[in-house]
This record gives sequence, structure tokens and C-alpha cells, in this order.
Amino acid sequence: MMIKEWFKSGNPWVWLNAAAVSTSIILVIGLLLLVAVRGLGHFWPADVVEYSYIEGTETQIIAGELVDTSVMSAAMAKESGYKLKAGADTLVQHLIKTGNRDITGMDFRWIQDQN
Repeated sequence: MMIKEWFKSGNPWVWLNAAAVSTSIILVIGLLLLVAVRGLGHFWPADVVEYSYIEGTETQIIAGELVDTSVMSAAMAKESGYKLKAGADTLVQHLIKTGNRDITGMDFRWIQDQN
């Protein structure tokens, strides 16, 4: 009999509503934190590197964000068509994010370490 009176008083629904609102607030705060942690890293400035790149007789200055570095054996580099200096064991390439799609037509550029 006591439980029936308790349900009739409406107290269980108040507690259930409070629990639902509390859960919703915790989930919203969690989502905001997740978006902040993942999203703010996108706007955080990255280290910028600057390379002097010699292509033919011209020297170009290329500035951008270092994304990746690749090491290739000399045999594989020669098969791929790269020209190496005499006695070179490996070819080191750096992937640079220049972000000049409007000017050069590409965001990323591979730079060989020997150039």
C-alpha cells in the first residue's frame, strides 16, 4: 500500500525527470569537451620548415609544414627514375604541406633531401 501512495504522490516522476536531465547535461558537456579537444587541434599552429630547393638552375624557397619523411633505398630510387649522387645509399624524401592550391594546384609536395 505504501508504494501505491508513493507513486500517486508523483515523487518517482520528479526523481526520474531529475535523473534524465542530469544525464542529458553530462552528455552535452562531454560532447562539448570532445569537440573542443578534437577541434582546437585543427586551429593550433604547427611548426613551419623552410627548404631551399634547387630545380635545374633555379633555387626555390619552399615553406610549409613537415608531414612525413620517407627513406628509399638507392636501388629502388634508381628504378623509380630518381637521379642520385654517386655513392648514395638511400634517398630521403620529405612530404611538405605548402597549402598553395590556388597558386601551384597542389597542397602537398615531396622534396628530395639531396636537393
